[in-house]
Amino acid sequence: MPGLGISGGGSGGSSGGGSTCTSRAWVRNADWLAMPDLTDGDNIIYVLSAVKDGVNNFFSFTSTLTSGTYEVDLYNDGTTVTTHSAGQADFNLDYSKGTAEITTNGDNYKQVITKITGNFLLPKCNARHPDVSNQNLSGILSVKMASQTTDSLYGSFSNYQTNAILNRFEEFEFVGTCNVGSMRSAFSRCRVLGKVTGNFASSTSLQTAFYANGDVNLDDMQTNQSAGTLYCRQAFETNDLIREMTNQNFFKGVSDFGSVFKSATALLYFGTAAAPMDFGGYSAGIGNAFQNNTVLRHAYFKNIAPNSLSNTFNSCNAIQVISGIDCSNVANTGNAFAFCHSLESLEITNMGISFSLEDCNFNQAGLVNVFNDLPSATATITVTDNPGTGDLTAANLLIATNKGWTVTT
Repeated sequence: MPGLGISGGGSGGSSGGGSTCTSRAWVRNADWLAMPDLTDGDNIIYVLSAVKDGVNNFFSFTSTLTSGTYEVDLYNDGTTVTTHSAGQADFNLDYSKGTAEITTNGDNYKQVITKITGNFLLPKCNARHPDVSNQNLSGILSVKMASQTTDSLYGSFSNYQTNAILNRFEEFEFVGTCNVGSMRSAFSRCRVLGKVTGNFASSTSLQTAFYANGDVNLDDMQTNQSAGTLYCRQAFETNDLIREMTNQNFFKGVSDFGSVFKSATALLYFGTAAAPMDFGGYSAGIGNAFQNNTVLRHAYFKNIAPNSLSNTFNSCNAIQVISGIDCSNVANTGNAFAFCHSLESLEITNMGISFSLEDCNFNQAGLVNVFNDLPSATATITVTDNPGTGDLTAANLLIATNKGWTVTT
């Protein structure tokens, strides 16, 4: 079945607010063929494909190479082996060569494992076969590879108009030492992608890597942890299936977090109270980062001091808790919390400029907690149209006004 969860922290733990963050991890189809073993130092890509009876089963592969040629063992049995220069090789997989037939709700197919060997530089499994002029649908189910020569997966599996459409692709694993620098758009629009595994510590770009993607499990995906080295802009933008992000160190090396989860309209949880998302000292902007995430409930951060909150949580209608942001550097709070109608707990520090919590869901105690966290500053906090606004006492207001704040009720 397709993947059902991204849950980098196992069970996810308690998320506060009276609900529990529950892992819904992707489960590999038990009837799929096991992928062959790989060891560090191999230059091999294994591709598991579905093949159907009575139709074309087109499969195309392309790669630039560091040297030499690449070899395709089409059925991983030595019977159909071809050698190719850098560039594209095209095939039509033979249904009769398939094994381990699967029948699920009328979607009947057999399986083929293809072995590709070479000194890959930028391999791609989404090349369009020359015998089709439309967006032919790929049978690829799973890809497993090892390659120390590969330095990029830029667009390697992305589903765009010029590509074959990997509408069955659920699993990717990179084994051993990985020298991939760019994963930009690597899995864009792979709507049923369920699991990515590997140590991608050398990568410096995840830009649009999971754009409009699936509910992918990244428990076992390690990213670059060196502060300020990983460009993440739009990494999950418009991904309307992803439900949780609790892989605590996933963004520890981030250098740009702009629009990362913008319009990711199924995202429920970002970090947990017990395991907040670690940003490794990040100090650039997080503008639009969660804008239009209409079901996001909780967002927990640590080691982050952004310079902008512009539209960061704009239209996060369901968000209840935001915690762990150091606002020492913030110079722009425009619409940061606009339309956060459910927000009842804001645990931020050192906010020294004006901001608005208008029409949120703070009770009296929640507003007092916000006032207690304010530093001394000449600025305005707007708290109109909260359930607790009318209950604020003169003593409550003095908490803020004694520190130089104007409170607009």
